[in-house]
Amino acid sequence: MDNLREKCARRGKSKIRTLAKVKCKLKVKFLKPSYLEDNYAQLHNWTQGNMLVEEYTRGFQKLLIKCDLQQLEDQTIVRYLSVFAPRYSHVVEL
Repeated sequence: MDNLREKCARRGKSKIRTLAKVKCKLKVKFLKPSYLEDNYAQLHNWTQGNMLVEEYTRGFQKLLIKCDLQQLEDQTIVRYLSVFAPRYSHVVEL
């Protein structure tokens, strides 16, 4: 750890003092540039298909987290129900 601090100091880099900065640095280092766009596209095209309701819901929730969507709960519910298979949507809505 001391070695890393010394290395950063020699390069003239400032210390990372916030969690937001850590997250930003990690995203730049480890995620491909199209990561967010790929996940948005996957969420946009997400359908139930042959999945069980639980599988569909788990996948939907994971995509929401990956996309880091900041939306109202009502919007999330509408998005969730709008792509459900018609035979299940009325039951889930109840």
